[in-house]
Amino acid sequence: MSGFSFNDITGLGVIGQESMNNLLRGMFSGDIIRVNSGEALQERAESHNTYLLGSGTHEGFSLTKPLSTLWGAPGATVTRIVNIKSHGSLNGISFVQKEDPSNVNHLIKISNNARVVFNDCVFQRKHDAPREAPAPTTTKCFVLVESGSSATFSGCTFRSDYITGVMNGVGTVVQNANAAAAP
Repeated sequence: MSGFSFNDITGLGVIGQESMNNLLRGMFSGDIIRVNSGEALQERAESHNTYLLGSGTHEGFSLTKPLSTLWGAPGATVTRIVNIKSHGSLNGISFVQKEDPSNVNHLIKISNNARVVFNDCVFQRKHDAPREAPAPTTTKCFVLVESGSSATFSGCTFRSDYITGVMNGVGTVVQNANAAAAP
């Protein structure tokens, strides 16, 4: 039998809660900035910004500061274009195409030699979203990776808003413009 048990944090009292907060604070290199639904994401530090997107709908944003990390609470959904121009990591966020014209051609654009990792994210376009036959110059896709940049996807889902999740034709999921630049 282990000596470890679970308890409601309110049962610890004020001193216990402060001790727990002090212990947890040391596990993080910086502050975690909570971004609630309807609030704008603001890059506060020159690098290593860490965000928690709260449940609900979020507008698009740009990431320009290096080594930013975004976490999504359950139900965190971004419904406008996301521009990523620096190295970073995005985790557990849903990127959904709605009626906004900003993300009709693609949900995310990665540029400026950025290296980005997506973990457990959902990318959802309309089943009848504009598409082009796969070609080195297409920009109609879920994620557009411009020349010099790269993206890695782990445990991610790419689907449509249709009940089965399928698109209404052949198209490109992730457009890697680095292939077009290769000799």
